[in-house]
Amino acid sequence: MGTACSSYYVVCANKLLGSRADELKRAHFFDKNGSTIDLGNGALKKKKKIKGKRTFQFNMVKKFTYARDPFDPQEYLKDIPYKDELDRIQIRGKKIEMRSIFSPNGHLMPATLIEIIPNIIYRFLDFGKVGIAYGKPLDESRWILKPEIGQIAKVGCNFKNTCSLTLTPPQNFVLGQIIDVSYLYNYKYVNVRGLSKGKGFCGVVKRWGFSR
Repeated sequence: MGTACSSYYVVCANKLLGSRADELKRAHFFDKNGSTIDLGNGALKKKKKIKGKRTFQFNMVKKFTYARDPFDPQEYLKDIPYKDELDRIQIRGKKIEMRSIFSPNGHLMPATLIEIIPNIIYRFLDFGKVGIAYGKPLDESRWILKPEIGQIAKVGCNFKNTCSLTLTPPQNFVLGQIIDVSYLYNYKYVNVRGLSKGKGFCGVVKRWGFSR
């Protein structure tokens, strides 16, 4: 009900005119912590330092809280497409080489040849994520953590590399399932993302093509 001072005092409501006094008698007042203040027949006014003699400020706050039963049905939530329900598949691949192909209209276009290596599900994570094992066979166990070795051994694979990918909805997949290129046959478009091999620390001439 103000921000100047924390001390309050009561002003008699019958000093106000007309129906304003009756309205203030029925009003409920709250302090800054939200608790109710019992004023009886009076009104609440906050002490404030003022310069003029006839100027004053009366701050009245009406607090209203709407409570909803959390168990009430919420029909609008049924139409929201959650991320875990969307049909989305991520597969780990490996770049083989660059080639040139002819498009349907006869133009020569560059193309990248990507090998889809087998991805084996060895762990289910939250939010539609799964743990994937891929790559070459695991010859030396020192390249991978011991907890992951036990999880990979449960599904019967010995791949060296591991990562987390998105497979939704998760109820369509099981532990130890092999994800290969056949899962992409039902899709018209595929989004491919690649990582640069990296060139280490370099200057702007090599990195961005600036001239001296």
